[in-house]
Amino acid sequence: MTLQKALKPLFFLTTIYSFLALSTFAEKTAGACNAGIALMGIGFFLILCAVLTFIAVHLVTKSKQTDTSRKAAKVLSIIALVIWGFWTVGICTNEPLAGAAYFLPFLITVIITCRLAYTETPVQSEN
Repeated sequence: MTLQKALKPLFFLTTIYSFLALSTFAEKTAGACNAGIALMGIGFFLILCAVLTFIAVHLVTKSKQTDTSRKAAKVLSIIALVIWGFWTVGICTNEPLAGAAYFLPFLITVIITCRLAYTETPVQSEN
């Protein structure tokens, strides 16, 4: 299985994991009182990055790719990388193990999406 074919399942798995793990992360690090604020703050950016990455994944993995779709995938994946990378670095600075466990899987997916968006020759899928 190529990396491009594995990108959609990887995206869905890491996104679902991140959404489910966010509540546990908020309880552990922010405490019960501040968990709602952490969920709203980080959850908003997780939703934003998930939407941006989903569109980029769709543009990267579709069979008919144009220059416009490649450029859009590049821009969207970089925006998601900057936003989620900021949160990952910020959390890993204070809580290294919790940050790595809860934030790195989705960040790795975003990095893979960026890498595939910036490849010179688009890989055509068999669909």
